[in-house]
Amino acid sequence: MLHNIKNIIKFTLLILTVQLATSQNRSTDRIKNIQNILKEGQYSFNILETQVENKSSDKITKYINPVTLEIELTDSEIDYLINESVNIKLISTRIENYKISHIDSIIKIESVGNYIPSIVINLSSNIVELYNQKLYYNNAINVLNDENLLESAWNGYQWKSSKKNHEESIRFEFTIGQLKKNEKIYIKIIGQDSNGIVRKFKLIN
Repeated sequence: MLHNIKNIIKFTLLILTVQLATSQNRSTDRIKNIQNILKEGQYSFNILETQVENKSSDKITKYINPVTLEIELTDSEIDYLINESVNIKLISTRIENYKISHIDSIIKIESVGNYIPSIVINLSSNIVELYNQKLYYNNAINVLNDENLLESAWNGYQWKSSKKNHEESIRFEFTIGQLKKNEKIYIKIIGQDSNGIVRKFKLIN
């Protein structure tokens, strides 16, 4: 009986050791991948907006905000409309500059101007800071084909926040990725800052 208990304890400890090693390996791989996507240097990024060819199409009108008259689409809605053969594409509206630097386990993405936010990624804690908010690691992203707005398969990572302010939920999403067809950096920021201003940015260098 005692012998069996000892064997069970040994087996349990072995499983926990393997799980811990696997988790550490995944964490190390994630850090290396993020560092590889966000290499140090000065970058010019295109600020992108979604353009729809035929705004009067029945497939599009239900997505038009009646107040602003702007088309508001989520990523899943965009994917659906692309599959429905609606002509949607990303166009560059302006160019902004970022300086990316690595300091130990910190990656700083510093805005050269005031239009786009500066971002800090702590690879040790896996926390992102932007607009004075903390975002927590959500998941890895692996897009396998080019049937999307970026017209490329790509890999990346996403962080999310959930913050209560005046009993309303303020959520931010921050995504980084690298396009497989040309190794360009993709950055997406979407959410509401502490002043209640909605921020939406899609950038490609």
